[in-house]
Amino acid sequence: MGNFMMFLANSEAAKKLCGSVTVNNGKLRGEITDVGQIVQLVGKIVSIFQIAIPIILVVMGLVSLGKAVVASKDDEVKKATSGLIKKLILAAAIFFVIAIVKLVLTLVGGQDMDSCWNLINYPW
Repeated sequence: MGNFMMFLANSEAAKKLCGSVTVNNGKLRGEITDVGQIVQLVGKIVSIFQIAIPIILVVMGLVSLGKAVVASKDDEVKKATSGLIKKLILAAAIFFVIAIVKLVLTLVGGQDMDSCWNLINYPW
């Protein structure tokens, strides 16, 4: 994985693989190669997972809590409440871990990380 990230940081190699892509005001500019389109698709999938998984976890937790409240059993309500809290923490962790990794790689890469990383970081 480290070698792949170093490859993405290598500006010339990344331009050959993904195309010459730059970011201006959050929008991609330049030509994208076929491999670059696949990398961009991976970025879209990661972005969707970053939003969808936390939402699914929260909804599942709320449904189980609702079932426990309707059943009117104190033990089930306590268990469902603790489950909801765990799912909320997990949802926040999933959302922020992906965001933090993107932020750190952007800060570490600086101006040298072009093309492929831009396609992952700004897929839309």
